[in-house]
Amino acid sequence: MKRPQHALASLTQIVTCAILALGAVVQAQDKKADPTGTWTWTTPGRNGGPDRKSTLKLKVEGDKLTGTLAAPGRGGQSNDSAIADGKLKGDEISFTV
Repeated sequence: MKRPQHALASLTQIVTCAILALGAVVQAQDKKADPTGTWTWTTPGRNGGPDRKSTLKLKVEGDKLTGTLAAPGRGGQSNDSAIADGKLKGDEISFTV
């Protein structure tokens, strides 16, 4: 006679977990993408030279995207450029340098 109660308890736990998981998925879909932060990457140097490190700093204010791009230039000096025409639409960002 204890098996029906155990089965009911297991079913209750499964339903509760499913509801919580569904709530988390819905909440994640409502959240906008936020690229704010510092992004870095490296590209291989020419002719086996040292890797070149670039840094992109982004900030979102509403639908407006601002920031700077620091990329290595000649002689290893870093060239900082402000981004222009920055936009955030859904999960897509765009800008010009």
